[in-house]
Amino acid sequence: MNTPQDDKLNLSGRWEYIRGKLKEKYPHLDDEDLRYDEGQEEMFIGRLQRRLGGEKRESIIRTIKTL
Repeated sequence: MNTPQDDKLNLSGRWEYIRGKLKEKYPHLDDEDLRYDEGQEEMFIGRLQRRLGGEKRESIIRTIKTL
C-alpha cells in the first residue's frame, strides 16, 4: 500500500549526487533530461518517463529513492 509519503521526492541537498547516479544508470540521459528545478518534481518525473520509454512514475520514484 502506497502512502502519500511514498510519492514524495526529497532531492534537497542530494541533487548533484542523485543526478550523477542517474547519469551512470541511464547514460543516454542528457543535461536537459536531468534538469531539476525545486518545486517542479512532476515536470522532472514526466521528462524522465518520456526518455525512459514510459516507465511508470512509481518505478522512477523508487529508483531515485534507492540511489
